[in-house]
Amino acid sequence: MVGRPLLPVGCDTAGVEPVMKKVVGMAVVGLTWLTGFSSPGFGQWAKQPYDTGGPLLPQQAAYDVRFYEINLRIDPAGRSIRGFVKVVAEAVQALDSLWLNLDPLLRVDSVKVADSAGLWRRSGFRQAGPYVVVPLFARAALGQKIEAVIYYGGSPRVAPYAPWDGGFVWSRTASGEPWIGVACQTEGADIWWPCKDHPSDEPDSVALHFTVPANLVCVANGVLVGVTENPDGTRTYHWFVSTPINNYGISLYAAPYVQLDTTYVSVAGDTVPVYLWVLPQHVGSGQQLLPLILQDLRFLESVAGPYPFRAQKYGVAEAPYLGMEHQTIIAYGNQFRRNAFGFDDIHFHELSHEWYGNCVTVSDWKDFWIHEGFASYMEALYAEALRGPEAYRSYLASYRRRIQNLMPLAPRESKSGGEMYGTDLYYKGAWVLHTLRYLLGDDPFRVFLRRVVYPDSSCERITDGRQCRLVSTEDVIQLAETIAGRDLDWFFEVYLRKSQLPRVAVEKGDLSVRFRWLVPDGLPFPMSLEVRVASRSYRLDMSSGSATLRANPSDPIEIDPQGWILMADPVITGVAEEEGKTPATVSLLPNLPNPFNGATEIRFALPRQSVVRIEILDVRGRLVAEICHGQFPAGRHSVRFDGQDLPSGTYVCRLTAGSETRLRKLLHLR
Repeated sequence: MVGRPLLPVGCDTAGVEPVMKKVVGMAVVGLTWLTGFSSPGFGQWAKQPYDTGGPLLPQQAAYDVRFYEINLRIDPAGRSIRGFVKVVAEAVQALDSLWLNLDPLLRVDSVKVADSAGLWRRSGFRQAGPYVVVPLFARAALGQKIEAVIYYGGSPRVAPYAPWDGGFVWSRTASGEPWIGVACQTEGADIWWPCKDHPSDEPDSVALHFTVPANLVCVANGVLVGVTENPDGTRTYHWFVSTPINNYGISLYAAPYVQLDTTYVSVAGDTVPVYLWVLPQHVGSGQQLLPLILQDLRFLESVAGPYPFRAQKYGVAEAPYLGMEHQTIIAYGNQFRRNAFGFDDIHFHELSHEWYGNCVTVSDWKDFWIHEGFASYMEALYAEALRGPEAYRSYLASYRRRIQNLMPLAPRESKSGGEMYGTDLYYKGAWVLHTLRYLLGDDPFRVFLRRVVYPDSSCERITDGRQCRLVSTEDVIQLAETIAGRDLDWFFEVYLRKSQLPRVAVEKGDLSVRFRWLVPDGLPFPMSLEVRVASRSYRLDMSSGSATLRANPSDPIEIDPQGWILMADPVITGVAEEEGKTPATVSLLPNLPNPFNGATEIRFALPRQSVVRIEILDVRGRLVAEICHGQFPAGRHSVRFDGQDLPSGTYVCRLTAGSETRLRKLLHLR
């Protein structure tokens, strides 16, 4: 959401007094509300612990957050936080109470609410499970401003394995000083501050005030407004974010940092301050990283458009975990390493999120692939720019081996961050974009990558927050179709809405070879297909779902030789069975080779057209991989199984054809 940014509160002090100046009275909410609240009961809207998003509560859909002020004292010795959060919201429908999310590990001490006259009054509240419910003194009408201050504290969740399993990170430097960070993408920002924990509602602006021991430097999002020296040996750092920001993108880092800085001249002509905060022992490494940061910025601007937050800063903070795309201040913990392609992929990936994730943010986690798929694809594109086309294909090949196809990449129903998070968001998401490049062509595809962020060139000049927006998978599809000038529902329906991949059936006749798409649920898939038969290349029109070439069936055949199409391994079918030669029964034939090292061919025969599922199980019967699931004609078939990532051992291949099941042992030796 975008609106006129609200001014920060309390930047000239530790931040508490300005909020309290309007407190002129006390109000006690009756015990009837506190004990009899049941409309609806908390159980009906139970939020899973340490998860974020999902279906939005009706009570939270009733208001739109415009501004947060977060004022916290950080105690490294006690691993605790204490302070307040001010929420300014606007009613989008009439409401009686403000529903916020907060981890039960943190306890609310008191709440103040501004009444209709703008006077601050103590309010009752109810904290139960992951919710804090604050009653308003009067029913808020459509368009009415709502203001509340939540005073709270406690020991926040400690990250078991940041950033993937997030929370607060209380670490120590080599010299024993505190080194603090926060990562909470799929757990939700409510693990450390009360908020409306849903990606569909971003505040227009945020004021941040963090008090830390004076030997630490505290860096955060946006622009540093000032630093207050406190008489108790602490410092309060005041930061202000003047653009919309997703809740999980709000963060802090505290350590005995040394600040390195430079400037970057954007393609839009603006001069952007660039800051790198590193631990003292890494100043030399940080100085070597700075020019690479500028190089990364330059490439991403050439592809995705101007850096979106150039009116604030681009900041990097050395973090006690690998990385996270906190807006204008990314976490970096890759130990200043470059990959085999000549760049620091952790820094580059997190920087890519400033465009894909922070400037454009999904409104529901069901569309999470937009964040991670685009950022991951940018890595491959960067490898191509630095090292050429073979590097690009090599980068994508490493992704391809990691795709799991466990669930649809973009389901239609609302999902939480925890439900959606997985490696397919990165690797399969990047591969969908790679295949879309093949479909659109290079130049239109480049336009697509830029317009996902900036719908038109006029948006590229904006820095006041209006450049930020919420997006969905439907928005991405509509943009791709506009650029292509044709319907692409068939493409996205298969790749985003289905978990399994399409594959090609190669059916060899006496004098011809037929190529046919096998698609989940029999969906249309008119993707053209490049093949190489006996060293001669063809681009087949597959608009009808199949195409036939005159060829000797013994000629070598290569499907998609350039590796453009995201698909499962092809199915090779022998010469069409003549009458009387159709297999009499369902058979699972010996795989070749067996034992095998890496890949093997799973061969089977069908007496009639059947829906076939082939799975690999370990000796305990646990599913290791699903090789295929689709309809096959009568005859003999072969499906390739790539088991190169499996440890040595005995496995079981299970073939299910209709109501019949066949089993066969496989021996994998590495």
